[in-house]
Amino acid sequence: MNGSVGDELHSWVGQGYHMLQALWSLEVLLAEGAVPAGVLIFHLRRVFGDYYQTGRLFGGDSRSHYVGEYQIENLGLAGRFTAIRHGGVDPTPFGEKDRHDITFTGMLEANLERDVLILDATVDAAIDTATATDAGGAHPIQLRLTKRAPLA
Repeated sequence: MNGSVGDELHSWVGQGYHMLQALWSLEVLLAEGAVPAGVLIFHLRRVFGDYYQTGRLFGGDSRSHYVGEYQIENLGLAGRFTAIRHGGVDPTPFGEKDRHDITFTGMLEANLERDVLILDATVDAAIDTATATDAGGAHPIQLRLTKRAPLA
């Protein structure tokens, strides 16, 4: 056997970053059904050689833009992004406030290319910029991501 389990896992973590590096459509899964929430782009950040530290997230919809970061450790995907309203008056898929911080986690499978990911997430409503009041209250949601186009 060439290499150790650690080497194989490190190699796969690099592949995991490449698998995620794509344009994904985003839906919030609620009891009432799936709510379209725009798109996310997972962008790879290389430290050196085949070593990766974290990736960046960019995206949005017609009312909000999303910026954040993610990382893969062992086979776990974890990250966060902030959704900031830039237009419109209707509630966003994450709630009625102007800014929401979303954290997410999920598991990836070694050597398996996925076109759909289901992630557990928590929405922490931050500050309502219109009234400068604390929005309070975190609530759990699920996110469904569907790969639409690879970046590489």
